[in-house]
Amino acid sequence: MMACALEYKDGMRAPVVTAFGKGEIAQRILQIARKYNIPVEEEQIPGMLASLEKVKIRSEIPPELYLAVARIFAFLQSRREGRNEAT
Repeated sequence: MMACALEYKDGMRAPVVTAFGKGEIAQRILQIARKYNIPVEEEQIPGMLASLEKVKIRSEIPPELYLAVARIFAFLQSRREGRNEAT
């Protein structure tokens, strides 16, 4: 099992890898995300985690991942908005 945490805020050039781990560390990343209600997408795009594994922590993702990460962020945002509309 692998997990990666990404951050993107308005004004940033590209998303940044904030955490990456395998095994127990990956489980801890997911546990922390859920504890703080940070959206989690577990259906990975083939090869994405292997590519993100090469990125240093606090570094921007490579341009070849922009589109894939944008799709994940859009999906998570739509889930978040749907949850807010239900309340």
